[in-house]
Amino acid sequence: MASQMSEKRPVFVYYAHPIWLYDTPQEEEVIKFIRDYFGKKEDVVVINPKEYDRIDSFKSIKKYRGMAFCLCLVDMADFLVFQRFPLTEDFKRFVKNYIVAAENYYKERMPRKVGKEICKLRGLLKREAVLTPGVVKEVNHALEKDIPVYETAGREFKPWNEKICEDIPPPSKDTIYGTVSKMVGGKKLYPPFWWLNPCN
Repeated sequence: MASQMSEKRPVFVYYAHPIWLYDTPQEEEVIKFIRDYFGKKEDVVVINPKEYDRIDSFKSIKKYRGMAFCLCLVDMADFLVFQRFPLTEDFKRFVKNYIVAAENYYKERMPRKVGKEICKLRGLLKREAVLTPGVVKEVNHALEKDIPVYETAGREFKPWNEKICEDIPPPSKDTIYGTVSKMVGGKKLYPPFWWLNPCN
């Protein structure tokens, strides 16, 4: 009993990252880095919101509570580590080629919706990485609760103490989130920008 009482409590670290990084080598890498960084003296439990999509008893709660559920998980953490979505050269090249294909497809009959979306994409291409709305809410919530926050880029962890703003608005406010989601996920993309209902 005495040995059980003296056992050290594990460190709980919430990993705030875009859903576009779920099930990727980058995600696995960062989780390993988190364990290495925070686990020098104690065991580390990484709270990954993705995992709750796979547990039947939590799946429905997360679906209907949305960010409120994730913020409850943040409250359980000792630390929060957040990651921006990196806009790699491969992704930028794909987007540029897609824009060219769209311009060739519509030519002089470019729908206004598509033209506006192309302008937004070109703005994103000037960045190296972007903050997504869910990550922003999680980070700002942690700061309000005085939970120490770190940003990760590769193997580095940088302390962060300022509130942040999203680079991409949530899907309820703008179409660009859905557009990037389709491009990252490699879903059906032809005809160009069909999901915008460009002919309406």
